[in-house]
This record gives sequence, C-alpha cells and structure tokens, in this order.
Amino acid sequence: RFLVCYLGGFSCLLLVTWGGLAWMPAILERTYGWTIAQVGASLGLFTVLMGLPGQMTNGLVVDKIFTKHNDAHLRYYAIACILVTLCGVLAPFSPTAWIYLILLGPAKFLLNYGGVQTATLQVVTPAGIRGRMTAGARIVTKVLGGTLRPSIVAFFTDHVFKDDNKVAWSLGATYAIFVPLAGLLFWLGMKPMRAAVLRSIDLLTVGMESF
Repeated sequence: RFLVCYLGGFSCLLLVTWGGLAWMPAILERTYGWTIAQVGASLGLFTVLMGLPGQMTNGLVVDKIFTKHNDAHLRYYAIACILVTLCGVLAPFSPTAWIYLILLGPAKFLLNYGGVQTATLQVVTPAGIRGRMTAGARIVTKVLGGTLRPSIVAFFTDHVFKDDNKVAWSLGATYAIFVPLAGLLFWLGMKPMRAAVLRSIDLLTVGMESF
C-alpha cells in the first residue's frame, strides 16, 4: 500500500513538473508575447530563485518533521499539494507574465522534491536492497509520469480548449487534476508509511542484536 501511494503520488508530480518545464516557454511566448530572449532569461532566473533553494529547503523541513512523525515525507507533500494546486489553478488568470511567474513561484519551490522522494524510500527499505529499490522506483515513476508529461498539456490545448493561445489554461488543468490526486495518494500512504518505518527499525534492531 505504501509503494502504490508513493509511486502513484510522485508519478503525478513528475507529470506536472515535466509538463511545466516543457510548456512554460510556449506559454510566455503565446499568451504574453515574450521574445525567446526574454523567456530564456526569465526562466533561468526563475529556476535559480525558486528551484535551487526549494531542493534544500524541502529536505530540511522534512527532516525536521521526521523527528516527530514517521510519515513526514508523505505528510509534507500531502499538505504541499494544496498550495501547489492553488498556484497552478490561479496562474492562468494572470494579466501579465510576471504575475504568472510569481503565482507559480511557490509551486516551483515545492516541486523540487527529488531529495525527499529518494529519502522516503531510504527510511522504509532494508539496507540490503535500497539501491535496487530506489532504481526500480525511479524507473516506475519516470515511465508513469514521463510518458504523459507534455502530451497531457497538448491534449487539453488541442481537444478541450481548442486554442493554441490557451496553453496556460491547459497547464492549469493539469495542475488541477494531477496535483490533488498526488496529494490524496500521499495522504492515503501516510499510515502504511508509518508501519513500514517501524518494520524497518525492527529489522535494523534485530540485525544489530544478531551481530
């Protein structure tokens, strides 16, 4: 149950993350009329300001929560998905490109989850299979989340809104559907994660006593 919720939740977030990376340049060009030079410079700055600090801060906060809650990794993102959804749904209504980027700033910050995603498996997996488990989980999430990543945004643009200039709305729809689904899966996975962490601790204790 933990693995189903873990893999499903992070696959949904990966879909949204990669979808955003693929389509945000087009959104800034088509919707807001920015030039390629403006798009490149602004997205580079956007990544530096929101992406890099997010990677470290998310890990730091989860580590702090983990001292009190064994399900910290999923608990954190179950709550974070609420804010990410709000940002993604409100962003298409932005009157300017700068407001669009500002609204998506918290989402960009929180969606730098790579460290937390990896650490989640480390605390529930016995030491002897952590490498294989992490590699297998990465393959599954990339297949599930990566297969649909840009295609789902294109689907909404071509078949739902039927307007190339509404690609921002398509990305917003992707946020509205897949981020709440991820949050629900993380919430459902919290209880089995607590049990998995306790089992991992018990196995470690038995191993140390045997040694």
